[in-house]
Amino acid sequence: MAENIAVIAGATGAVGDCIVDVLAETPGWQVVGLCRNPPEEKRPNVRFIRTDLTSPESCRAADGHAVLGER
Repeated sequence: MAENIAVIAGATGAVGDCIVDVLAETPGWQVVGLCRNPPEEKRPNVRFIRTDLTSPESCRAADGHAVLGER
């Protein structure tokens, strides 16, 4: 089980993607990536949640998924 959980906003952008890559390969870390268009491929230690950070409704829905561990 991961000791640390990182929530990365913009996880499929240039900077976010690099952070996701580094943390996903670092022991003890699990990543929750927030993005409008999650990638289709599954990655170890990474869970993507579809959300639009410009929409309060979308962010509230994403918060529930992250807390409950849903996909």
